[in-house]
Amino acid sequence: MSRKKSDLTIMTRFRGIFLRTVIPTALVLTMVSTPLTAREYSIEINPIEYLNEEFQSGVQIRPGLFENEALALGDQEYVPDSRTELLLNFNREPAYELMEANQGYSVESSAVSIRSDRKYRGSGSAMFIPGAGLKLRGSENGLFGPEQVWTDFSMEFWMYPAHFQNGQELFAWTGTSWISGRPVRQELSIRSRDGKMLWDLENFFINLSEDEEFDAVLRHHSARLMSRSEIVPRSWSHHMLRYDSGTGVLEYLVNGVSEAVMHLSSRDGAMGSPLLPYVGKDSTGAVEIGGNYHGFLDDFRISRNWVERPSLEVARNEPGYAVIGPIDLGYDAVRLTSFQPMYRTPGNTEIRYSILQRDAANPVLGSEAADPSQWSLLRPGDNPSSVLDDSFGRHVYLRLDFLPDGSADNIPLVQNISLQYEQDPAPPAPVNLRTFSGDSHVELAWNDVVSGNVRGYLLYYGDSPGSYFGEDSSLGPSPVDLGNVTEVQVDGLLNGKMYYFRIASYNRYNSPEIGLYRERNLSQEVFARPSRDFR
Repeated sequence: MSRKKSDLTIMTRFRGIFLRTVIPTALVLTMVSTPLTAREYSIEINPIEYLNEEFQSGVQIRPGLFENEALALGDQEYVPDSRTELLLNFNREPAYELMEANQGYSVESSAVSIRSDRKYRGSGSAMFIPGAGLKLRGSENGLFGPEQVWTDFSMEFWMYPAHFQNGQELFAWTGTSWISGRPVRQELSIRSRDGKMLWDLENFFINLSEDEEFDAVLRHHSARLMSRSEIVPRSWSHHMLRYDSGTGVLEYLVNGVSEAVMHLSSRDGAMGSPLLPYVGKDSTGAVEIGGNYHGFLDDFRISRNWVERPSLEVARNEPGYAVIGPIDLGYDAVRLTSFQPMYRTPGNTEIRYSILQRDAANPVLGSEAADPSQWSLLRPGDNPSSVLDDSFGRHVYLRLDFLPDGSADNIPLVQNISLQYEQDPAPPAPVNLRTFSGDSHVELAWNDVVSGNVRGYLLYYGDSPGSYFGEDSSLGPSPVDLGNVTEVQVDGLLNGKMYYFRIASYNRYNSPEIGLYRERNLSQEVFARPSRDFR
């Protein structure tokens, strides 16, 4: 393709290879005459997608504004620990939760539906309909495995019954023990009766005291506890059964209030040895949750200890934090100009925002992620460049600190974050470029460029107008990085030969370290002829 002679040609050297760039003169003139402006961009950030899993604590995903998912302060939802036998938060399908927590239970069948519109805490609950429950099977070493002797235990859950009729069953386990060759049916079940909740532990306890013969050990004991208050449909309530094997106390609590208590011992009264829960050798480890129940369940947990204080609140009383990023803005030198999150802070809750910006050469976040003093505080609507010590960079990290107010119902959350930013534009072209010829050299001088964050200047030279492929100078081939100076002596030129010169300024955005092909505004072309004759 032919090219007009008036076009500007710039030759650059990269790793020993000359690269030619052709820029139409009209474009060059436009670049020189246009005022300094930046390329402006915006990005919408979903904090969940950019959540840094390594640097976060006390946060969770929950429904936010307009029923979309949001990143929020974590609530009091249970998490598995060393004393957890079984925990189902019902935030996801039970099979995924059990596999992820490695609790030793597997799903045999499930007809539950995970719902986010009717939950007590977390991001979901399980909806049950009669005849469509959740069947699980535990390991042989689990509490419901064959010939397991329990000590302390607690069972608890949140329930929201659509209606509460007689015979609704929320939990069921059955097994078989043996006495003198005769089978003894065992059962642990939770069901409704007369509008109340009944816990039935049939032949579930035995005496294992050291002062009695083994023949007496397999004498089974049963227990039944019923709530005093009636269950209110279409409202959440917490139910917990707990047993202290050291004292033999079996207690049933509703919403943290004791509703029924029994003392289980080998003799009448408190003087006997406490009984222990026992699972017979013919137990398969299978349990069913919600097999004949109509409503919602949340945070179903069985623990291998006496839970002294169940968690009844929704919101946490401790702060949480999350690091969002790295967010790659796509350009090596970017200045942030606007920060606007979409958030909700009910009551006296707060969200504090802070920011770090990194360049392309150092994008990785280290130990400073967990140290708030290493971050620059930011408020919604702020111009981030005003708070950043280094206001340029390609990668951005945001830290969100969620602060509770002690209320059970107030949970701060962030739905979305909008960032506006601009590339650091190429600085203006130097003006008033002047030449002074000498013996084998030409001296150049120009006015300092005071805007555009100038870091230095490049010299383009050649032996024909608009073509800057020069190699004669001892400074090196064109273009030459002069650094941050406003005059230079170009040595090593041939006397009598005409040379053409232009100067370009650069900043962080279009510096030679970042790339040879960045847009640069060039000065007016000048020419000079070196000579021994100084007149």
